[in-house]
Amino acid sequence: MTLKQEYALKAFNIEKMSDYRRNSLAQKLRRDLLRSIIYRPSFKKGHHILFNQIEKILEKKFNNIENIISYNFEKNFDQNILSPFNSDMKNINETKDARKLVKLFQGLNNPNLSLFIHGSHADSKLTNYSDIDVSIFVKIDKQINIKEIRHDISLLNNMTKLIDLESHHSIFINLESDFDCYPEGFMPLEVLIRSAVPKDQSLNIRKIRFGRDITIDTFFRLFESIKNLIKQNNNSISNIKNIISSYFMLLILKDEILSDKYRDKKTIFNNFILNEKYSEHYKTYETCSEIRQKWPLQESNLNLGFSKIFTNQIVNHVDELQKEILDSSNFKNTFEIM
Repeated sequence: MTLKQEYALKAFNIEKMSDYRRNSLAQKLRRDLLRSIIYRPSFKKGHHILFNQIEKILEKKFNNIENIISYNFEKNFDQNILSPFNSDMKNINETKDARKLVKLFQGLNNPNLSLFIHGSHADSKLTNYSDIDVSIFVKIDKQINIKEIRHDISLLNNMTKLIDLESHHSIFINLESDFDCYPEGFMPLEVLIRSAVPKDQSLNIRKIRFGRDITIDTFFRLFESIKNLIKQNNNSISNIKNIISSYFMLLILKDEILSDKYRDKKTIFNNFILNEKYSEHYKTYETCSEIRQKWPLQESNLNLGFSKIFTNQIVNHVDELQKEILDSSNFKNTFEIM
């Protein structure tokens, strides 16, 4: 059995996982449940599967899905809270499209939602490749109206699709109730504090918890995803964009796992260039960066394609990234506490 298989056996087997891992995984599944309720309201079977999984992991009974969504994990992570941090919002230079989205959000006047527009639309460093990255935090209270929240998020998603016709993801949804035990694997603070936000809105994350296992889970899931995308041998614009974006995301996740720091991607990529410029995989990174910089205008109807040689180079590099993680002391330490 490989080390990765051993990890999966322990990480997702209730009988083998530690109390810490139980709570960590349940908190992540609770976020998945909220996203499913918002984006797939008719998928009742899936909701109940997640509901039952969370109950089983926590060894706790909930009266209904609403009780799980409002459950506070803070006390479960008393021993896993990290050092204090500064969550003051940074000055940014948002795009016109970001300002339009903020204006739409303000017009919705929904007190149960907070909006963060991050990435290239927050700093105006756009290329044709740039998508629009948006996070919504949902506040759960007795007056919450899930149908209204679903409607409002749908309107915001529709506008993001108009801004980026090639968008490969929807708005990221999280819970404000996680602000007392927030794992940065959900969305790094360095990203959120550099967001375009409505006037007078702040970031109220109060406590950061250890959550390296969540980041490792994401790496392994995305690793399998990019391998499957490449196997499809599909040279559509959307597939190529997914491969490039997944490749860069794996670089970010590897850095987060090995450094225990959740930095902005500009810093991560600058460090990669500094440290890996003469490595065998640097050319792969450089080519992917060039593709992103020279990405055609949306609706340009240009044909793009990857050679088999280049996709093999991507596969070789992501294999190496996974090996670096599996060989690291941080991975071994995470495996032990799970």
